[in-house]
Amino acid sequence: MKGQQTFWIILISNLFHVFYLFSFYKLAYMKKVKNIPVYTVIALLLNVCLNFYLIPKYGMEGAAIATVTSELFLACMLFIYSKNKAIKFHG
Repeated sequence: MKGQQTFWIILISNLFHVFYLFSFYKLAYMKKVKNIPVYTVIALLLNVCLNFYLIPKYGMEGAAIATVTSELFLACMLFIYSKNKAIKFHG
Protein backbone atom coordinates (compact mmCIF):
# COMPACT_ATOMS: atom_id res chain seq x y z
CA MET A 1 0.00 0.00 0.00
CA LYS A 2 2.89 2.38 0.72
CA GLY A 3 4.15 2.16 -2.84
CA GLN A 4 0.76 3.13 -4.21
CA GLN A 5 0.59 6.24 -2.01
CA THR A 6 4.11 7.20 -3.03
CA PHE A 7 3.18 6.75 -6.69
CA TRP A 8 0.29 9.23 -6.39
CA ILE A 9 2.43 11.75 -4.54
CA ILE A 10 5.13 11.57 -7.23
CA LEU A 11 2.44 11.88 -9.91
CA ILE A 12 1.36 15.18 -8.34
CA SER A 13 5.01 16.25 -8.35
CA ASN A 14 5.13 15.65 -12.09
CA LEU A 15 2.09 17.87 -12.53
CA PHE A 16 3.93 20.69 -10.77
CA HIS A 17 6.92 20.02 -12.99
CA VAL A 18 4.74 20.63 -16.05
CA PHE A 19 3.78 24.04 -14.64
CA TYR A 20 7.48 24.72 -14.08
CA LEU A 21 8.20 23.86 -17.71
CA PHE A 22 5.56 26.29 -18.98
CA SER A 23 7.24 29.13 -17.12
CA PHE A 24 10.72 27.92 -18.04
CA TYR A 25 10.00 27.87 -21.78
CA LYS A 26 8.29 31.26 -21.57
CA LEU A 27 11.40 32.71 -19.90
CA ALA A 28 13.70 30.95 -22.35
CA TYR A 29 11.75 32.42 -25.26
CA MET A 30 12.15 35.89 -23.74
CA LYS A 31 15.85 35.19 -22.98
CA LYS A 32 15.27 35.89 -19.26
CA VAL A 33 16.82 32.74 -17.77
CA LYS A 34 19.43 34.43 -15.57
CA ASN A 35 17.73 33.63 -12.22
CA ILE A 36 16.51 30.11 -13.01
CA PRO A 37 19.67 28.42 -11.62
CA VAL A 38 19.26 30.34 -8.36
CA TYR A 39 15.67 29.13 -7.92
CA THR A 40 16.72 25.60 -8.87
CA VAL A 41 19.48 25.52 -6.24
CA ILE A 42 17.08 26.84 -3.59
CA ALA A 43 14.58 24.10 -4.52
CA LEU A 44 17.39 21.53 -4.34
CA LEU A 45 18.39 22.69 -0.85
CA LEU A 46 14.75 22.66 0.23
CA ASN A 47 14.40 19.10 -1.04
CA VAL A 48 17.55 17.91 0.75
CA CYS A 49 16.52 19.55 4.04
CA LEU A 50 13.01 18.13 3.84
CA ASN A 51 14.42 14.69 3.03
CA PHE A 52 16.59 14.76 6.15
CA TYR A 53 13.54 15.62 8.22
CA LEU A 54 10.81 13.55 6.53
CA ILE A 55 12.51 10.29 5.52
CA PRO A 56 13.27 9.12 9.08
CA LYS A 57 9.65 9.82 10.07
CA TYR A 58 7.72 8.73 6.98
CA GLY A 59 10.08 6.70 4.81
CA MET A 60 9.54 6.79 1.07
CA GLU A 61 6.35 8.84 1.48
CA GLY A 62 8.47 11.48 3.21
CA ALA A 63 10.85 11.56 0.26
CA ALA A 64 7.90 11.89 -2.11
CA ILE A 65 6.42 14.72 -0.03
CA ALA A 66 9.78 16.50 -0.05
CA THR A 67 9.90 16.16 -3.83
CA VAL A 68 6.37 17.51 -4.26
CA THR A 69 7.12 20.43 -1.98
CA SER A 70 10.31 21.40 -3.80
CA GLU A 71 8.65 21.02 -7.22
CA LEU A 72 5.75 23.19 -6.08
CA PHE A 73 8.18 25.79 -4.76
CA LEU A 74 10.14 25.81 -8.02
CA ALA A 75 6.99 26.02 -10.14
CA CYS A 76 5.64 28.93 -8.07
CA MET A 77 8.93 30.81 -8.12
CA LEU A 78 9.29 30.52 -11.89
CA PHE A 79 5.64 31.43 -12.43
CA ILE A 80 6.06 34.59 -10.34
CA TYR A 81 9.36 35.41 -12.04
CA SER A 82 7.87 34.88 -15.51
CA LYS A 83 4.89 37.07 -14.66
CA ASN A 84 7.22 39.89 -13.57
CA LYS A 85 9.37 39.54 -16.70
CA ALA A 86 6.47 39.17 -19.13
CA ILE A 87 6.46 41.29 -22.22
CA LYS A 88 3.83 43.95 -21.79
CA PHE A 89 2.01 45.18 -24.86
CA HIS A 90 0.31 48.54 -24.80
CA GLY A 91 -2.49 48.66 -27.33
